[in-house]
Amino acid sequence: MPTSMTVAPGFTEELLNVLTQVNGLDVAGRTSSFAFKGKNEDSGSIAQKLHVATLLEGAYVRPATGLGSPPS
Repeated sequence: MPTSMTVAPGFTEELLNVLTQVNGLDVAGRTSSFAFKGKNEDSGSIAQKLHVATLLEGAYVRPATGLGSPPS
């Protein structure tokens, strides 16, 4: 069964790909943005280093029913 640690990077990659398709939205590259993963740095500093005005952050939480399993 996939774990959150194996699913989250793929989910993040797909989200980045979708966001790059939004007309007028500039998205920082995967390598640049992933360089901050696990770092204890405030969002303002990260945004400045990435040269972006807005950051999207969040967490992946695996459903209690299991990934891809419909609720009973």
